[in-house]
Amino acid sequence: MKEPSAVADPPAVVDVAVPLPELNRDMERGGRRRVTFEVGGESFAAHRCVLAARSSVFRAELFGAMKESTAGGKARVDGVEARTFRALLHFIFTDAVPELDGKDQETSSMAQHLLVAADRYNLERLKLICEDKLCKLIDVSSAATTLALAEQQ
Repeated sequence: MKEPSAVADPPAVVDVAVPLPELNRDMERGGRRRVTFEVGGESFAAHRCVLAARSSVFRAELFGAMKESTAGGKARVDGVEARTFRALLHFIFTDAVPELDGKDQETSSMAQHLLVAADRYNLERLKLICEDKLCKLIDVSSAATTLALAEQQ
């Protein structure tokens, strides 16, 4: 009789597209391909095609049935803090999230906010990064809010 293996199955590998490094430069350039988001009193410009390539939600908002909401090259975003949206755009163009490099309560809070935004814009890789960071940072002070967030997701 075989004994059960003590080694757990490896986690499933998730295939997520990663942007090219030069996309970050494109985020800062102007032009007609750009859309400007108004978020919490701040403006953020980004290229429509890059946003659409990384997010099915942005694709629908910018090129699909919802494109009327961005007519004129401007779109208002409610329910997301400006600093969170800035980090989300930075991730879309660089595949990096420097805002999550810390190990403090502010980093945990940013991970929570980014997770909600990543879910809203269907950014699977960002969701995985945020979930991983939250697992590493969970403690007594963040357990309740992390549990509430998990129930929403």
